[in-house]
Amino acid sequence: MAPPDHVSELNTPPPLEGGGRIDPNLAFVLNLLGAACAGYLLLGQNKKGIAAVILFAALFAPPSCGTGAMLLALATAVDAYRQARKRQSDAAARA
Repeated sequence: MAPPDHVSELNTPPPLEGGGRIDPNLAFVLNLLGAACAGYLLLGQNKKGIAAVILFAALFAPPSCGTGAMLLALATAVDAYRQARKRQSDAAARA
């Protein structure tokens, strides 16, 4: 296998999904109101979004009457906000 012609190609990180321009406030609101998964889907974190919506549906069951689901939505909203902020700062550092 021949070495690549440009060494810089080896050190270039892959581009961020979404371009790093996702508003953290939008990700927060989408996860808070969108069954704890819409913000993750916007960020391109599909597996995390699917897991969150399954857990949200399980916690919406009668024993907790939705209290657990709302707590999950709040926790995932904070996480999506932090993920979007990190993505913005990483994109700004690369620019």
